[in-house]
Parts: sequence; C-alpha cells; structure tokens
Amino acid sequence: MNRAIVVGSGISGLRFSLFLAEHRSVLLLTKKEAVESNTNYAQGGVAVVLGEDDSLDLHIQDTMKTGGGIADPEAVRTVVTEGPARVKELIELGAQFEFDSNGKLVMGREGGHCRKRVVHCADKTGREIERILLNAVEKHPNITVMQYHFAVDLIMREGRVAGVLVLDPEGKLIRMSANLVCLSTGGLGRVFRYTTNPEIATGDGVAIGYRAGAVVRDMEFIQFHPTALARPGASSFLISEAVRGEGGYLTTISGERFMKKYDPEMLDLAPRDVVARAISIELKRTGDPHVLLNVSQLGSEFLRRRFPTIYSTCLLHGVEIDKEPIPVVPAAHYSCGGLKTDLFARTTVPGLYSIGETASHGLHGANRLASNSLLEALVFAYRGAQSAREEPDIKVFEDEVVGDINSKPPCGMTDLYSERLNLIMSQNVGVFRNIDVLQKTAFELTAIRNGIQRLVDAFSSRRELLELSNMALCAELIVRSALKRKESRGLHFLEGYPQVGLEFPGTNTELINKVPRPMIWK
Repeated sequence: MNRAIVVGSGISGLRFSLFLAEHRSVLLLTKKEAVESNTNYAQGGVAVVLGEDDSLDLHIQDTMKTGGGIADPEAVRTVVTEGPARVKELIELGAQFEFDSNGKLVMGREGGHCRKRVVHCADKTGREIERILLNAVEKHPNITVMQYHFAVDLIMREGRVAGVLVLDPEGKLIRMSANLVCLSTGGLGRVFRYTTNPEIATGDGVAIGYRAGAVVRDMEFIQFHPTALARPGASSFLISEAVRGEGGYLTTISGERFMKKYDPEMLDLAPRDVVARAISIELKRTGDPHVLLNVSQLGSEFLRRRFPTIYSTCLLHGVEIDKEPIPVVPAAHYSCGGLKTDLFARTTVPGLYSIGETASHGLHGANRLASNSLLEALVFAYRGAQSAREEPDIKVFEDEVVGDINSKPPCGMTDLYSERLNLIMSQNVGVFRNIDVLQKTAFELTAIRNGIQRLVDAFSSRRELLELSNMALCAELIVRSALKRKESRGLHFLEGYPQVGLEFPGTNTELINKVPRPMIWK
C-alpha cells in the first residue's frame, strides 16, 4: 500500500494533500469536521508581492526585521519568492479575493509591512481558502477524508514513521499504516486562558512529533495578538490587524493615542510584539481593563463591506463599531515555533513531514509578520509534496483495531486540570516573563503532566483527555525553551534582560525527546 496519512484539515493539510494526491493515495484525518481549523478563522489575508509598487526584496526586508535576528534568510527568500505562484493557483481554483473595478487585486496593509500587499476576501479570507480547497479535496479520487478521527501517536518501524495510532468516533484504537505522515494540526493557543484560537488548537501535532523524537524549535515565541474583543462571552474574538491597516487607531479609555511612545515611525502598524507590549504596559499604568480601537471614522458603509464578520460579531456583543470604539486586549494567537523542518517540510524523523503552524520552517524567527502564515503554508505544502512523492515504499502492515477505550471508566477531572494549566500559562508565560517565575512554572507543569499521565493510564482515553495531555506537553516545551533563552528577543520579553533584534543575530532554541515514548501505545 503506497499511502500517505495527513493529519489536519487546514490550509496546510488540504493543500499538501492535493499536491501529493497526483502521485499517491492520501488519507486525511481530522479530529472534528473537516471545515473546523485555524485557517477557517483567519481574517486578514495572504501577504504576497503582487502590487506594482512592491518588490520581493521589500517583503523579505519586512519579514527579516520582524523576525528579530533569528529568521532563516533562505526560508524567508524561498517563501517570499515562491509565494506569488502559489497564490495565483488559489485564484485559479476559484478563490474569490477582492478585485477593484479595473480587475486588479485589492491589497491591504498590516503591521510590520511597508507596503500594501495583503490579498483578502473581506475579513473572512481563511474561510474562503478553506472552502475552495476542501471542495477540491472532496472531489479528488485519490483523497479519502475521515472526520472525527483523532491521531494519538506515530507508529515507528526501523527508525522511520510507518503509520499512526488513531482513535475513531466509536472509541476504537486503530493502527493505520502509511509510507509517510504529515502533521498539520495547527496551533496550540488553547494552552492559554485567553486565545483567539478555536477549541481544536491543542498542539496535537507538536506533541505527537516530539514524543516520536522529532526536534522542536523556538517554542518560546508565542505571538499575542494585540486586539481581541474585550467583552464577556466573546471568547477572545480576533479584531483583524487589517482594521488598523485601513486607518483604525488605538487609544486609552481616556482618549490618549499611546503608540507614538513605543514606535514613533510605525505607530499603530508596528509589529505585533511591539503593540501587544505597549497595550500591556498601558493597562498596567492606567489600571484600565482594556484599551480602545477607534474605527468609526472609517464610515458605516465601508466597515460593513470591508469587515462584515467583525461588524456583525461586535454588534452581537453590544458594540456598534460605526458609532463607538472597540474594547480590545491582547490574547494568545500564534505559535512561531514547532517541529523543526528543512525547506521541503521534512522533520528530523524519517518519513515525517510537518507544515504550517505545527512546524518551524524558519520563516518567522522570533516574531511572525502579519499574514505571512497562510503564504508559508501554501509554499511548504507544495515543496513538501515534491519531496514526499520521492519517499520510498516500505513494507507496511494491515490496518487493525488494537484497543477500545470504552473498557475503562471515563475521567471527570479533565476540566479541572485544563483550567489550572490555562491559568498558570496565562499568568506566568504571557507578554512579559520573569526568570524566577518561569522556573517555578516549570516545576508546577511537571506535577501537572505527571497527574495527567496517571489519568491517561487509569481512565478512558477520550479525545478531551488526550488533548489535555498534548497541551500540557506543549506548555512544558514552551517554558523549557523560554528558560534557555537568556535575552529579550521578539515575542520573548524577559524582565531584566535587554531587548535585542536584527542588529544582534541570535541562535535558535532546540529541544529533543531523547527517550521517545508514545502516550498510550505500548
């Protein structure tokens, strides 16, 4: 059987599957509905050089500057250079990006960019990309999609990946064989109490890969989006950076425009780490619960047309954005680190690929430039598939049921552990960090992980419990990486350590599990 298994149905998994399916059969696993992914919630767009006043060098320059001295120049140049062709392929597939009356793509500007270069579909670009890719996947004869199938761990044979242990909707544990596996499960924002990520963002791919012995890189760099809606029950709804790109601006509740104190040149369009820290400092200084994002000056008609999702969601929570400012606070948004790959999406484990937020391709370095992530996914999906088609055929086993989680009683303590994990990560590993607090957090996470492992061993390994185990492992990797970086760089701001950036090139943080141990498969 010459089969690839792809875990995750966001832009990375779908695009990789489509590219690879021209050469071998693909089994795509997703733990919920196929449409449920981080991609589906991406509002801003895709940063790509297609404008007449733009250039590849300018995009490279912006990406390197934001990356804080540790972005890989080769990865940056690869993504920026190959990106235009990948975006044009989406348009050919039917992506409905916004065009002007002359038939030219409408470009938006976001934080850290010196030009307007973000192609978009109103404020629901991710949903549009997900729609056209999922439609193509469902029609492809070489791709099989299995929804509500949770990838638990990798199966190894003779030092390389040979398949995946999967939990099906009925509670059966199934060994599924594959010649290669691609982990594209998205982010890990649910490790934190306040996050813009959906419930599925539990770091499964990073945890699975690390347990199998893959190197993880730069896990300390967690991007906090500066502007999440600050309303009870809003679930940290993201207010896209594109809003500020169109002329929105930040003030304190008293009306002070404060960004000129933190970045006099870029102001409200400074990179996300700068804006998030600025807001956090202002909140501490004033004691206010949030700051304000002013957009009413843009006009009701424009706001309804350009940001229909933001307009309707804010209205649902009692904020009329064409008449009053939006209350916002920072929230965990994106993990710049992940499973280390080369420029063809290959991890350090033979036969294992990773793409998108699950991976660390080298593009982002210490901080992600706005709207570079969807471009990164497109480019590495293509490059990964080019390499994967050359993977050798190996002797594989037949798929078989090897266990049933219903033989053990359910666990009633998942929420308790999850709330504790979320609380300590948000309190101790946020925008500002302290070395002593990080050390104490590491000890507490060890205790939490040991407790969760006892639950996994004793109770029914339902998806929620396995996700909790993955989140706790990712939290530990974040803290261990943060403790290794004795400097303030990009998204990692360590109290008492000076801020360094592009002018002081640094090194990447790497961790490896020297004694690979699956979670429940023995």
